[in-house]
Amino acid sequence: GNQGTIGDKAPTMKQVTEAIAAAQMKVFAVTRTQHTHKGQQLVWDGYNTPFQGEPGIVQSSGGEHFDFDKVLKGQISLTSILQRILDRLNTNYKLSYVVDQVQGLSPSLNLDKRDVKIAVQNPALGEVTVGTILSSMPDGRPEYKKDFKVSEEALQADSVRVFVGNTELNKSEYQAQNTDVTFTTVPKPGSKIRFSFYNQNFRKHLRLEPMSFSGPIDLTNTKVYLNGIEARQGDVIFAKDLEGNTTLTLSEEVLKIEDPYAIRTNRGLKMKVTVSFVDYTDTRKGNSQTAVKKN
Repeated sequence: GNQGTIGDKAPTMKQVTEAIAAAQMKVFAVTRTQHTHKGQQLVWDGYNTPFQGEPGIVQSSGGEHFDFDKVLKGQISLTSILQRILDRLNTNYKLSYVVDQVQGLSPSLNLDKRDVKIAVQNPALGEVTVGTILSSMPDGRPEYKKDFKVSEEALQADSVRVFVGNTELNKSEYQAQNTDVTFTTVPKPGSKIRFSFYNQNFRKHLRLEPMSFSGPIDLTNTKVYLNGIEARQGDVIFAKDLEGNTTLTLSEEVLKIEDPYAIRTNRGLKMKVTVSFVDYTDTRKGNSQTAVKKN
């Protein structure tokens, strides 16, 4: 065949076909297929006709051929050729996706049951054909949890704190309701999640133990403050033991759900007691005296 101006460096038709396939190109050619030159009929093989046992470059690339003579005569315009190119233009893209981030796709489904659809925003600009779909987990996997039951009893919602790794989440990133915490976004696989909270009934978080005072005390001058609030009558109970010492016990009313002493707000209970001790009693004939010591 004619090797043109580059001689034996010209590729074979087989090499041209392989190069077109490797580049995934489309060839749109405006050429003659044959013409007469100096009385000789010449045939231009290879563009739109087979050559060296290979299909023409237009056929092997999936492009389109336009007759050069018709273009010269105005039977085919360059505008129409460009429009045909735009209409036939196909480009292959490899897209990656994360199932959890695509609404409507369930990671628990097998690959052949996932309905993957891709479309252009403006249909007038073209169409998309989905080819081969691959997955790192073609058999699916259990969906990652975003709902966690963290207690058997109702949570105090405003007391809940959530940590993922060493980072505390913002309140907008989760919702606490009843016994559960629901994440707005599913935590990454393998994340270490920690919850801190109080229950609405916080009796289980506190243990009331009696406080002992050596010797008798003057109850008329003794006051008890719980988180800075003076304890109501009946919420504190004083009692003497067999040795004459006094014990102070808080009643269960202190731990009522209404939280009269702001235990939730203070995240605990701090007790302050001002006590008057009876130091001694000196009784003598015709003279009775009582001394009182304050602490």
